[in-house]
Amino acid sequence: MFIIACRIFICWLAFTGIEVQAGPLVGTDSPIGFFTNVATRLLQSQLGLSLNHIQLYPTNQYTPSVHRLLQVTANLYDAATNRPITGYPYLPSVFRPVFANQMSPGGEQMIYISGFEEVTNTSVLSQSMVDLSDPMDRVMLKPLDMVCGIPLVIGAKKGFPNFNKLAMQTQVQVARKLQFHRPGSSTTANVNEIDQMFVVGISNVLGVEAWNSYAAAYPRDIQVMAWPDVSVLVTNLETHKWLNAPPLTSRWLLWPAPVTTSIAANMWSGYSPTFPQYSFQVPLLTNLVFLTNMTYQAAGDQFVPLTGTFERVIAGTNFHVPHWQLTLKVRLRFALVDTGRIVDYVNLTADNQIDITDALTTGGSCGDPYAPTGSNGSMWCTNRMNGATADYIPTYGIQNQIEASMGHIVADWNSSLNEFPLGMDKNAVIAFFTGQFQPGYLRSSNTFHAPFQPFRNIYLVTSWQANDPLVHYMLSDLTDLSRAILSVDYVIPLPTAELGQVNYRYEPWGGNPSGGASSSIKYEMTLKDPSMRGSDYWDFPTNLLSELTSLGRVHRGTPWQTIYLKSSGTTFTNWMQWTGNNQLVTNWNGACFGYSDAFYTQPTNDWRLASLVLSLLNTNDPRNLASVNQPGVPGWCGLLDGMTVLTNSAPGQFDPVIVSSNSPQAAIVAAALDAARASRSGHHFRDPADILATPELSLASPWLDLTGTLQLFSTMNDVACEALPSQLLPLLRPDSTSSVSQSGGTLQVQFTGADGYAYAVQTSSNLLDWTAVSTNYPANGSFNFMDTPPPGSSRRFYRSILRP
Repeated sequence: MFIIACRIFICWLAFTGIEVQAGPLVGTDSPIGFFTNVATRLLQSQLGLSLNHIQLYPTNQYTPSVHRLLQVTANLYDAATNRPITGYPYLPSVFRPVFANQMSPGGEQMIYISGFEEVTNTSVLSQSMVDLSDPMDRVMLKPLDMVCGIPLVIGAKKGFPNFNKLAMQTQVQVARKLQFHRPGSSTTANVNEIDQMFVVGISNVLGVEAWNSYAAAYPRDIQVMAWPDVSVLVTNLETHKWLNAPPLTSRWLLWPAPVTTSIAANMWSGYSPTFPQYSFQVPLLTNLVFLTNMTYQAAGDQFVPLTGTFERVIAGTNFHVPHWQLTLKVRLRFALVDTGRIVDYVNLTADNQIDITDALTTGGSCGDPYAPTGSNGSMWCTNRMNGATADYIPTYGIQNQIEASMGHIVADWNSSLNEFPLGMDKNAVIAFFTGQFQPGYLRSSNTFHAPFQPFRNIYLVTSWQANDPLVHYMLSDLTDLSRAILSVDYVIPLPTAELGQVNYRYEPWGGNPSGGASSSIKYEMTLKDPSMRGSDYWDFPTNLLSELTSLGRVHRGTPWQTIYLKSSGTTFTNWMQWTGNNQLVTNWNGACFGYSDAFYTQPTNDWRLASLVLSLLNTNDPRNLASVNQPGVPGWCGLLDGMTVLTNSAPGQFDPVIVSSNSPQAAIVAAALDAARASRSGHHFRDPADILATPELSLASPWLDLTGTLQLFSTMNDVACEALPSQLLPLLRPDSTSSVSQSGGTLQVQFTGADGYAYAVQTSSNLLDWTAVSTNYPANGSFNFMDTPPPGSSRRFYRSILRP
């Protein structure tokens, strides 16, 4: 029998080891090399996903959480260097996906991202666009095509304008007319036929906007380019027929030529709260008409031009209710080009559906038993008397229309087409219509109309707005989950009216300067960086590899946040609302987990991310770093000694303080770290990131006063909150830990370790005397050791040590 040590320690023993040159595992000489190496590790460690196999079809794995890690990678690279091609603002790094289109062994088409390439020109803007919802497009996809909805990855650089808003309102107008007939040419016989006519119109108003959110005018020539692609499809859900064919009447597309605006240097004004409108550019504002007051023809199941002539239906089908569905497909590409390079790019796609037939009944009283009512929704009820389904039985909606036409119920005549005969007002047409059913009425007619003709407007709003000007590459970044997108009758404020002004969704520290969506989260540190009141307030690092303590100033790819080193996060509900990401995640086999993808982007996820990034970029030899498991309070006090922290002596005033190891504040932090280690499973930190959960390092720092007035809290500083963790993390290394498995008599131990360094595996029978049995070099943070102890051998302990 043998025993494996459940807890593995690193010991500092003076072995003669192989000389290994200290340095980061990735460098900045090759942008795509940096991006590939870092993104590979982040995707694998955070999501268990391969950079070279991000599936897009049949399961779409390119979720906001995936893009965020790619965005963080690009931001890290751009925080480590400036491109000398131009002066400030320095051009950002741009990376594009490369696609693979293969058939699985089972004959199923598989489309995935097989890697990334750096983009150094504008050729990607002329690549073919592929819509994966179209089977024909999927077949034709080539590696360097672009896929609708899959963005470029662009590093966060200060000073650039940005895509800011798409504002669109789709208006569906539906009216129903009724025509009554007597047999032959009689004007006295009873009515024997009622025909209905549906009149439908569909139109859009569309605008696209860019914003220079910085105070200074943009200093170089720049091009603003937009490629809108809008389709409106009306389908009969009963026949599954597309009713507004051909495509020329259902799609508005500018391809390959974009709408282009060229702006000369210093002519794109910066943002001023006094005159904000001058900082916005609107390259596109137009009205689109997809269906112009067409009538529905039941016989052909199609829309035909409005003629005023009723379709005389076959007896027994007079009151058939077609079941219409509208699908709005919005595709938008947008780019900013400076010095022949892309500096901003979005590739957005959304499909929204409206059940028109159901939407028309909004607010209606359509239950049984039938009770006449004049509400707008009740005019469109589709159910019939006693649960009947036969088309010759009038719907409750038609019965309500007739009752309103006779003046028996109070209805909103303003919602009627009101096509009154010449010289008649409302009372006169009610009397005329009612008289048609009274014997001996002198003005009886062979053919006449119901004067009340219900008319409804359905509005579908597509409003994509950036909260943080640096975060707008995924649809969720631009989506406000709290704002209504569908309205019937009530005119939602036209979204294009918001062009040329600060977004409703824009909410930096302190809230929206124009009111907007600002609420109780104006000063919420778990959602945004304190003191970041606008784009000019960012202070991104430019030499990250030599200043690893500035890691916490790298933008994390979510609104108004840098890489998060604080001790607690917000509630999941608040986070999902803040990010706009309510997408359900699936595993890589397509099975739904049943919770939001936002789970993977929560701020505290950065704890592990920061630890991994530091292990890749740290130029310090791990053998010279301190163990994350310090033996007690004195050890932590020693590490804190000499660090610089900020203390707020007054609201908005932060003074630097040099930490002394024997100060009471250092003792508080050290004791808290020691207690946090003791409270963990196994009484040890497995990773440097584990220390970040200790409040005394950040949000409860003894050097900070966060208990004062709102004014004090509102003037907090992010650098002050994260001063200790940003300086402490680069000094720590994880201890080598293990996981153990056994098959037969063979033992396999997986040890963690730093890539590029030698680790000795040692064995012992008494935990006192140790013998080295192998030398190992980790790959991707771990290595495996296998051993087969002889039968009957004494118990054996194993440990891994970092060789000098």
